[in-house]
Amino acid sequence: MLDARYHLFYFTAIFLMLGFGILIGASYYGPVQMSQQREVVKRLAEQTNAVVQQRNQLQGRLNDDELALASLRPALVRGKLAGKKVVLIQTGDYADATETANQSLGNAGATVSATVVLTGRWGSLTAWQREGLPSRALAPAAQDKALLSSLAAALAQGTAASLANTSLLTALQQTGLLTVSGDLGQPCTLFVLVGGGNADPPETSADTVLAAGFQALAAPVTVVGCEPSTAAASFMPAYQSAGIATVDCVDLPLGQIALPFALRGDTGDYGIKPTAKKRLPDTLEGGTP
Repeated sequence: MLDARYHLFYFTAIFLMLGFGILIGASYYGPVQMSQQREVVKRLAEQTNAVVQQRNQLQGRLNDDELALASLRPALVRGKLAGKKVVLIQTGDYADATETANQSLGNAGATVSATVVLTGRWGSLTAWQREGLPSRALAPAAQDKALLSSLAAALAQGTAASLANTSLLTALQQTGLLTVSGDLGQPCTLFVLVGGGNADPPETSADTVLAAGFQALAAPVTVVGCEPSTAAASFMPAYQSAGIATVDCVDLPLGQIALPFALRGDTGDYGIKPTAKKRLPDTLEGGTP
């Protein structure tokens, strides 16, 4: 009995000492740890505020740069495309980018004689829809390529050049593959593809084939591919693989300056995206289209 009581008191004393030790330790280390945590939180808050302030400063500088470019744009582009006719071809999902490109070209003195909008995916035609189109005996993929090549030729030569060009454009419109606003009657040597997709991966096969169709023509033409800086899916790689000049921010003053010079012959990849090689052409003079 004595041994049992001895062990009972012994273990009770041990537990009491452990309890007092924990209590004393908590009363001593708890405030210290809380103080350290508060200090860490304070430093993190200071660093976050510094990053936010730096971001705001950089955004402010960017806005100032955009305003400066916007103020310089009229003088830089005025008359650079005076007397030139351009056909806009919207292949992407951003109609507002097409309108911006139209305004940019007008500011440079160009006349946008027509705007062509590709409205459908060329591989989705049904058999009866293909009946009214040229090369209907070909397989769908080959026919799409032939149609786009023929479209490039028709746009470059104009509908007044041949009845075949008129028939092709009429058939494509009736099939719902494209819409046309403006006059495509006369020949044209300057074209702007307005791309950029709102889905990833983008559908760029039509752009690649169309650009190749323009380059295969006997008479030389100039083709520039552009898109807005906010495009969810970029067409720039497809345009670059086709070997045409690119402008990846036509919605910004930077792109609106670069576009007319690219059409004048300053071949390059301009803009702000990783695919761009330069912000602007080197001389802002350009060649003669």
